[in-house]
Amino acid sequence: MYHPVFEYASVSSTNYKARRLIENGERGPVWLRADEQKAGYGRSGKPWYSPVGNLYATFLFAPLCPLVCLPQLAFVAGLAACDTVSSLVGSAHSVEKFCRLKWPNDILCGVAKIGGVLVETISHNNKRFAIIGYGVNITSKPTIKGREFTAMQELGASPQPDELLGELDYKLYDYLKVWNNGINFDTIRTRWLRRSFPLGAPISVNISSSLVRGTFAGLTEAGALMLRLATGEVIFVNVGEVKVDW
Repeated sequence: MYHPVFEYASVSSTNYKARRLIENGERGPVWLRADEQKAGYGRSGKPWYSPVGNLYATFLFAPLCPLVCLPQLAFVAGLAACDTVSSLVGSAHSVEKFCRLKWPNDILCGVAKIGGVLVETISHNNKRFAIIGYGVNITSKPTIKGREFTAMQELGASPQPDELLGELDYKLYDYLKVWNNGINFDTIRTRWLRRSFPLGAPISVNISSSLVRGTFAGLTEAGALMLRLATGEVIFVNVGEVKVDW
């Protein structure tokens, strides 16, 4: 491990715990890992299934990048998770084909979700902090109608949560160096696209409660999703829920 780890038997959520630590003087970089979460959450505050056996961890640090670059951390964090899961599952498939990234923060194996990333930022005493939350299904998965999930155990790998975190720490450390506080985001963007679904894949995006269908046309230089409509027009999506229509 490059970074120290605070370990807990149970917390409301590791991201929430990180916020409290910042308010109490913690500056990082440091990991927080919990055996379970009682009130885990994902994007838009959606509940995150958090029983004992899976990975629930948050990386807390103070990035030195300009404010406009902070959203790029979701892509950095996703790449680290994708590579970590792939390396431990040890699939015969390539990273790009087997473990994929779905904009903006889902980690998929095939078309089934195996984990997710939630990046939040907080300002305290005139200093900005990033908290990167990870949830990865190791031994169990949620059951939600209309959605597919998987767990590492189903794919032939059963790492302990701390083992998975150790590998994730190395990957995240390397990708943060590549990113270099936003200077090399174009490299991150290119690598992210290699691990996403191919250009032209049919997708639908829930934007402000309206479902918009089209095909995946890539990412803008700032990381927005590019959605090509049937008319040929390309629209840019900064907030929305994506479904791959395969």
